[in-house]
Amino acid sequence: MDAAERLEIKIANEADILKSRNKIRVFIMNNLHFSLLERMHALTALSELTRNIFKYAGEGKVVADILQKPNGKKGIQLVFSDSGPGIPDIDEALKPKPISKYQTGMGIGLSGSKKLADEFDIESAEGKGTIITWIRWERH
Repeated sequence: MDAAERLEIKIANEADILKSRNKIRVFIMNNLHFSLLERMHALTALSELTRNIFKYAGEGKVVADILQKPNGKKGIQLVFSDSGPGIPDIDEALKPKPISKYQTGMGIGLSGSKKLADEFDIESAEGKGTIITWIRWERH
């Protein structure tokens, strides 16, 4: 894979959440034909999932790759990983939560991030961390 088709960003503080959003926005614009809505879906999921890394694990990373299907359709894969406490009950974590006036994210959490994806996978083990794979394909 070409170096221009991969981007890795460390998440260790709140500023890294915004930094990742800015870098991924440019990465998408340079590599994909996403509409404004598709870009916003990707950036919303990115914001939520990087905030989860910071909030629950303290630090981790997001790796963005450009994917291409044999028919030429392209997409973005975002892989979020951390070595935090893990998710004890993935099914429970994927249930929509009521929005609180005290929350710091957008309030869509894992369930909303999953809805914004074409493909979504979570691997997690208590005490070993979490890996979330989020994929969105071009629509045209």
